[in-house]
Amino acid sequence: MKIPFNISRSDILKAIGSDKGLNELEKRVFFDFTLFYPIPIPKPGDWLYEHPEQGQTFEQYKKRDPFRLEAFEANK
Repeated sequence: MKIPFNISRSDILKAIGSDKGLNELEKRVFFDFTLFYPIPIPKPGDWLYEHPEQGQTFEQYKKRDPFRLEAFEANK
């Protein structure tokens, strides 16, 4: 499957930090472009085009503790 823009394995590794420790499913999610398309570059009218954000690496995201138990508990 052809992806709509150029992205490389090194681009992905730059975003996630490392592929060490990823299980086979996680490796497929990050590197098998037949599963998901990467987010395209924002264009006029898109949220990120109108509201630029610095972005973050996967490690920075994990350090923010994205899996908060209280959020899960509130939705029971």
